[in-house]
Amino acid sequence: MTANTGAAFDRDGLAQMRRVLSGQVERGTLPGLIALVARHDQVHVEVLGTTAFGDRTPMPRDAMFRVASLTKPITTDHLTGTPREHARPFLGGGGWAFCMAVPAADGTDGIPGGFGRDGGTGTTWRSDVDSDLTGILFTQRAMSDPQPLELFADFWRAARACVR
Repeated sequence: MTANTGAAFDRDGLAQMRRVLSGQVERGTLPGLIALVARHDQVHVEVLGTTAFGDRTPMPRDAMFRVASLTKPITTDHLTGTPREHARPFLGGGGWAFCMAVPAADGTDGIPGGFGRDGGTGTTWRSDVDSDLTGILFTQRAMSDPQPLELFADFWRAARACVR
């Protein structure tokens, strides 16, 4: 499902993103998902799969997902010294602002720079100010450890491929 997709995105990149995300649903990693990428004033939305395992109800575009509230986002990395070392297993090369991650600026963790948050209920969001790319992925897949789901990195690689 697409809304206002135009010159802001590469069509081959969008097709790649759909293949990557569809593969997750087809392999049974999760029953369904909603993914959104936005750039400039263009928005592309993918709605895939079903609402639950064993349920044939298609995922509705307006499905409700549990997401943590983010108010007054402050995007400066506030970790230094010892706290940074202790947080490394959770954040890799990135940092932590108030209530949100600040990914490694060089993108070595597979997630675009900028700011955003990975949620324990299977949601990832980032806004990369350098490329003017914002992406959100909603799933019903809860995280079982502090490392982000591999699905998140797959989504971000595919989302970045959509940018011309």
